[in-house]
Amino acid sequence: MIFIPLFAFLTSNIMGDKGFPFGKNYQFPLRSFIFISIYTYLIWQSNLFVYKWLDRRVNFHEMPQSRFIKQIFFCLIAAFITFSAVYLITLSIYSGKFNINIYLYGLLIAFGISIGINTLYVFKYMQMALFDNEQIKTQQLNEALQKLRQNDKIKAATALSKTPELILIEAGNKILNMQLSDIAYFFSSQGMVVLMKKDGQKLITNYNSFKSILDRLPADIFFQLNRQFVVHINSIKSVAHDTNKKLIVEILGNASEKVTISRYRSAEFKIWFTKHQSLTNN
Repeated sequence: MIFIPLFAFLTSNIMGDKGFPFGKNYQFPLRSFIFISIYTYLIWQSNLFVYKWLDRRVNFHEMPQSRFIKQIFFCLIAAFITFSAVYLITLSIYSGKFNINIYLYGLLIAFGISIGINTLYVFKYMQMALFDNEQIKTQQLNEALQKLRQNDKIKAATALSKTPELILIEAGNKILNMQLSDIAYFFSSQGMVVLMKKDGQKLITNYNSFKSILDRLPADIFFQLNRQFVVHINSIKSVAHDTNKKLIVEILGNASEKVTISRYRSAEFKIWFTKHQSLTNN
């Protein structure tokens, strides 16, 4: 809609000979501008009808080549019918004579409009295909997570990787010997590292950053999602795809937390989870 007036302005001036661009004898071609705007809008609407009609019959993601050919063919037919109808209506209003040269020239412009709109929609479909592909990947991650929770394989992964089941945590004036399986996640808040247990209890540690604890956490079951969260794999509830290839990970604790992983960290997260899943299946 934004580009229709701009396109109509350029086309109406290029078609005319009134001193464009803005010569001494320049006159704005108002009537041509209005007609081209109406033509462009109606051709766009007829093409949009074709897209919706084809969406119900030929899936672009499953058969892109067939869909593209049919889309071009039917959209050009729609542009031909729309332009011809509007052109004949315009002639009847102004009692003009049919001019084959003007008609063919206008029809050529109509086809150009239709092809331009098709190009924009093909880019849109390609973007949607990429998004769907990312959605499928995150869906596979979620299915694997559900399988992990159902089969309770986290202990097998710990045993296979020969990692300890206990970790010493400094909290206040105490040193606690904690089960790794009791830890849901760590989060950093205001210069403090807080441990969230799976039963919902919070434990304020003596650490002011993750550096003091990451080296002692098994890499196959703990992952640093971002600067604020380090999570146990068994505490991940779901993974969802976000914009710009980011991921949103929902983790379990006292209340569900939704944590965003950057696009650069997302790839590493997927590799980490896939590696852990293959380990548990051995």
